[in-house]
Amino acid sequence: MVHKSKRSFGVVFFVFLMILVSIPILAASSEPIRSVYYVTNTLSSGAGSLRQALLDANNYAGKDYIYFNIPESDSGYNSSLGVWFIHLTTVLPMLEDGNGVVIDGSTQPGTHAYLPGIIIDASALTAGTEIFTIISNLNKINHLGLVSSQGNSIELDSDVDYNIISENQIFNSNGHGIFLHAGDDHTSIVDNQICGHKGDGIYIENSGASFISGNVIGIQPSYMPSVLKNEDNGISCVGCYDSIIQENTISGNLGNGVYFSNASDNLLEDNRIGLSEDGLTAIGNAKYGVLLENNSANNDIFENWISGNTQDGIRLTGSGTSNNHIEKNKIGLGLGGSLPNGQHGIGIYTEASGNYVGSLSDPQRYNIITSNGWSGVVVVNSSVGSNFIFDNYILYNQYYGVHINNSYDNFIGSNTINGNGIAGMYAGVRIEGSASLSNNISMNSISQNTGLGIQLVSGGNAELAAPVISSATCNTVVGTTCPNCTVQIYSDEEDEGRVFEISTNANASGDFTYTDYMGFTGPNFTAITFDSDGNTSQFSAPMAGCLRIFFPLVKK
Repeated sequence: MVHKSKRSFGVVFFVFLMILVSIPILAASSEPIRSVYYVTNTLSSGAGSLRQALLDANNYAGKDYIYFNIPESDSGYNSSLGVWFIHLTTVLPMLEDGNGVVIDGSTQPGTHAYLPGIIIDASALTAGTEIFTIISNLNKINHLGLVSSQGNSIELDSDVDYNIISENQIFNSNGHGIFLHAGDDHTSIVDNQICGHKGDGIYIENSGASFISGNVIGIQPSYMPSVLKNEDNGISCVGCYDSIIQENTISGNLGNGVYFSNASDNLLEDNRIGLSEDGLTAIGNAKYGVLLENNSANNDIFENWISGNTQDGIRLTGSGTSNNHIEKNKIGLGLGGSLPNGQHGIGIYTEASGNYVGSLSDPQRYNIITSNGWSGVVVVNSSVGSNFIFDNYILYNQYYGVHINNSYDNFIGSNTINGNGIAGMYAGVRIEGSASLSNNISMNSISQNTGLGIQLVSGGNAELAAPVISSATCNTVVGTTCPNCTVQIYSDEEDEGRVFEISTNANASGDFTYTDYMGFTGPNFTAITFDSDGNTSQFSAPMAGCLRIFFPLVKK
């Protein structure tokens, strides 16, 4: 499992790496001195061109820096925009210097409010060619505009490490915005705008320890109306591991916001997925906000805002998709109020098992799952089950609060499940199907749902009979249930279970009595029962028994 300390490590590592590649260090006399090459025109080749600067850097053994100093008299200067365009007619050399190359577009400041000073246009290159291809370690591409690549905009070849891609605007390629091949470890992708690609914004393949932070992925910039949407996922993490994806805005993509496949031990934290940068407006991804499948395990999804997406906020699916932890997220909520996902808040499907929605150990790490177009949380077709839905606020979803359908041995505990069923008569918790056995529903606050508080149908939880409360007062509840079964007693204004009061056990005859001299809440009492197989019943019929009348204090 990825721990919170990993985030601080990632930040420290990134700062260290920025220093390493950006700041000249006084070296021992045996080490090569850094070399600086200046781009002085916007030509595609020849002296003073970016192409020549890269050729020179690749031929020098030390650390290389490429800066820009192009006059306004250059033919590539666009005076109306205040930026310089380099229109490539020949593919650029690969970045292959073993000591790394820093290409720093911020050395050529333009006057446009949003665009970088240097924009590299690759629309004239042949199909399948990249703008930048990196085949060495310790490179940095900073503060450039990269448009109309005929392949991927930036591609990192296999087994290159410690590269940085920062503060760029990467738009409208025929491939991915950024593509990391297998073994490209410790890559930092920070503060870029990435949109308009035929593939994904960022595609990571079998690489580890990536640090992806502060990017805007998928939102079309208003100042460049020609920029299209990403046609697939915002970020694809295929076989990736030990990576940190934090503080990004990932919205408006035509696939999923974030896609994990066979991915493990990654941290997805503090992102806005399906929302505008300010979190006030829905700019939904066209599929799921976050999709985990194909043995994606041990990933942490913490403190994100995941709202406004067309399908589920989060979908977990497939055997081996397990031990993922979903904590402290807002799902269906924007910073200004409800911004529902079109389908479920969280969907756990098709043998995904052993996942955690909420924390078993810290009640402050609850999720808020609200206002979604279907149910708050569903578990569907998992014969393994063992998913934990614990300590969440599951509120005002259109259908059920929690729906377990043909899934075994899940635990629903200590949640607030309130006000669900906006679209009709839907239960707070529904257990459905003959395969839905041993689902434990314990110590929740369930109230004001349009249907039953707990509903068992089509053999769900063996349709275990609810207990019967025969009498009740403000201090004592008496009833019957199955022999030796555990009973939980609740108070409610109607027929659900807003306040969990106490657990007790029936005797061998099925009788139970519980007295609390401090007094119950009331005014109505309900109860649920648990059998030895772990099934939980519906709520009993309510019994009125504790109408408290408080008289105002009159002072003389």
